[in-house]
Amino acid sequence: MQLFLTIFFFFLIIEWLLRIIARLKKTFFVKEVFRKDFLAEEYQDYIRRVEDWTKPMFYYLPIGLRLFNLKNPIPGRVENNSLGFRCPEFTPPDPDTLRIALLGGSAAWGSGASDNSATIAGQLEKMLNQNRSFLGTYKKAQCYNLAQINGYQTQDILTLLFFCNKIKPNIVISFTGWNELVAMETMKKEILEKYEVFYMSEMEGWEPINIAGNKTKLLKDALIAWLKEHSELARLTEKYALRSGEIRRSMPIDKMIEVGTVLFKNHLKILHAVCRAYNARHLQFLQPYLYRKKILAPEEQKIIHLYDDLRPAHRGKKTGDFLRSHNIYSSMLGEIQNSPDLFGQTHDLCDLFMEERDARFYTLVHLNDAGYNEVARKIHNFL
Repeated sequence: MQLFLTIFFFFLIIEWLLRIIARLKKTFFVKEVFRKDFLAEEYQDYIRRVEDWTKPMFYYLPIGLRLFNLKNPIPGRVENNSLGFRCPEFTPPDPDTLRIALLGGSAAWGSGASDNSATIAGQLEKMLNQNRSFLGTYKKAQCYNLAQINGYQTQDILTLLFFCNKIKPNIVISFTGWNELVAMETMKKEILEKYEVFYMSEMEGWEPINIAGNKTKLLKDALIAWLKEHSELARLTEKYALRSGEIRRSMPIDKMIEVGTVLFKNHLKILHAVCRAYNARHLQFLQPYLYRKKILAPEEQKIIHLYDDLRPAHRGKKTGDFLRSHNIYSSMLGEIQNSPDLFGQTHDLCDLFMEERDARFYTLVHLNDAGYNEVARKIHNFL
């Protein structure tokens, strides 16, 4: 007992010393900054929701779907239907309406858009309704935004399978690429290659609580999470574990793109096949990203500084340099564009903003209203 108390008080003293040091650093030596400090004011409603852990961001449908949590809204910016999609309620097909479904992740969903009408789906719908010659015999067009934050093609396939029949779209548009090739660093390579799906990494290894030993494991995990949040010693330990490689790191960017490309092509085949089964035309648009923009507006320079130097979410400047010099879609473009019967129509928007002087990005991939307008116009022109 005496040994236990000695160890306990030893760690308690270390903890308090570390807290004093941390407080002194923050007060006199370090200016504490956060990701939001580098992002535009117009984007703050979105970043606050992402970084606020008081409410869950998603409603999980346990077939593999993340949906917008209606109990955690973004008032004035985002309107959802009762199922958690950023679009009107699904209604029975109207023969006078051209129905379009948009799939993808947070950029397709419209992170950064001032409201629903400024998303890709919202702006595309407006453009199509102003183009009477395109509508032909249809009286109007309606775009259903079926994209979701943190979405991947696997979720898009599930969305199509279970919701496509409700809206019966004439056209299905996928606006994807970044998540599947770059933003899957939390997924294990062996799982990706074994099952050939983009999975929910936060659900990896889930088991029912009643399995032997799981209650203890969950308590242990909860304690570790609590300590990381409240203990300077725990945070310091995690920091050195990361440096020493004890905690799993993501794949190198070139390997990540290689693995993601294989899965992307397989998923694209499935998406195209599902759309054909529903008598819908499928178009794939590969999304742009900030690293490829040559002329950065001041607010975009701050984003690059954030991810190159301060918050190396994708391993910092080394990865940034790679993404600046490479079109991540180049290795598959020839194959998928030359095989429309297998993959559908594919259009590369990677360098859409390469020569643009004005600001178009709020983050590495999320756009402002003007950026979403240009994407919508490109899609409109290809249609």
